[in-house]
Amino acid sequence: MQNPDALGLVSKKVILDANSFPVLWQVLRIAIYDEYRAYEFYKAVMNAHGVSEPFSNIMQAEIRHYETLIKLAQKHEIEPPINDLEGSITPPNTLQEAYELGVAYEIENIQMYDYLISYVRDYPDIVDVFYRLQAASFNNHLPAFRSHVSNSGLNSQELMEKFNEVSQTAQKVIAGEVGPSELTKLLNNISFSLLGGLLAGGVGGLAINEILNNIKKEEKDEEE
Repeated sequence: MQNPDALGLVSKKVILDANSFPVLWQVLRIAIYDEYRAYEFYKAVMNAHGVSEPFSNIMQAEIRHYETLIKLAQKHEIEPPINDLEGSITPPNTLQEAYELGVAYEIENIQMYDYLISYVRDYPDIVDVFYRLQAASFNNHLPAFRSHVSNSGLNSQELMEKFNEVSQTAQKVIAGEVGPSELTKLLNNISFSLLGGLLAGGVGGLAINEILNNIKKEEKDEEE
């Protein structure tokens, strides 16, 4: 069984056209799905690298977040999305990359709630929950990851620029506007592992992963 609104869930964009789902329906499901994604990513990192903090505490927080959102959706008679991300997220090769991704994900999560709140201002109960979840990311999760990234030489702005560049490339891949050559330029400043992690659960992830595999194969063939 698949989510009928898969495109909106992974793009985290409310679709406004004659054939789209109701806005409230989209907003709540996007929020729930994003918390699924965060939970699955942090779980994958823990399983791959055998680490606990800060991933364990934040992973447990993500469970509370999506459970709160599911109850909110049910209150408004909206069916929550299926978590189809289990086991589908490949963690970064290094913990440092995982910490960097943690910073990028939490900043993106904060921005997502700003975006979603603009569509539900007539629902004070939803706005209240969104603000509380946003505050948790800003006050707790983001500082936890920043403390590990501070020694890497990258600041949060640079991480988000990297994240946004990858996200935009993913959109272009889906639209057929980007091929291997442009992706190769992007990879000059970002590792295969980090790129894969940035795209985990996001728009174009499968498309770019396929191209990445082709690039790796071509490079291997050239070496042989």
